[in-house]
Amino acid sequence: HPSSKYNKMFVVRRRTRARPSSIFRHIENIATEAAKISPVGDPRIVETARSIPSLVRSKQPTERCPTNVHRLYVEVLEAHNLLSHSLHGYADPYCSLHLKTPSDMLLPRKRYHTYYVEKTLDPKWQNQRFELEVPPEAVTSKRGIMLRVKVYDFAIFGTDSFLGQCDVQLSKLQDEQEHDAWFPLLQRSAKLFRSQEEVSGSIHLKIRWVYTKFGLLRSKHGVAVARRQQVEEFLTAQERQLRTVTLQQKKKTLLVVPCHYH
Repeated sequence: HPSSKYNKMFVVRRRTRARPSSIFRHIENIATEAAKISPVGDPRIVETARSIPSLVRSKQPTERCPTNVHRLYVEVLEAHNLLSHSLHGYADPYCSLHLKTPSDMLLPRKRYHTYYVEKTLDPKWQNQRFELEVPPEAVTSKRGIMLRVKVYDFAIFGTDSFLGQCDVQLSKLQDEQEHDAWFPLLQRSAKLFRSQEEVSGSIHLKIRWVYTKFGLLRSKHGVAVARRQQVEEFLTAQERQLRTVTLQQKKKTLLVVPCHYH
């Protein structure tokens, strides 16, 4: 009822940084007042007002966790002994990775891509780290959920050539440790492609699946330690370069012989 006198009572102003408990309390007060002053002949207002707090509370998560969605951290490092499909004998390889689940036919997952490396069969990638969302049911599911990494040969014209793929089952990553390993590249599982594809080589990945608070803290600690090592290596290289420049300047000053004219 837009023109009724009860309309102002259901207006909740926007509050910044409001706590959930205060919001629930405010909604309960609105529901109580609306139930008191609602017309006797219209019981729908009373029923709707009293059901608001329970509906809002039922949509809140029961367990508070730093991440509501489980995460899969993947770093693509390098590949070795890839097969070339071009005439010049090289390839421009890149990787495409996604999480494969039984519900892919209904809701396809987001795909991630690395940059391509020009003219090589042993590519190396730098800073290619990805964070994938994992459904919570993956903890109890033993099969059907896996990480799929595909390697392609980038083509400016036409379609990219398939160079191989690897599948990593999430059931093998339940220890929440970082797995640093090489995985062989295989053909696609569909029978349509098996007779037409030739693949070879392997790919080097770092994978960690995090689904608990302790695993999350341990992964963040590992990232912080790795970042600290990178900063220390950078500072060491800068100091070495600075010492080299200062020594070169000193040598130049010593070689310069002042000339005195009479």
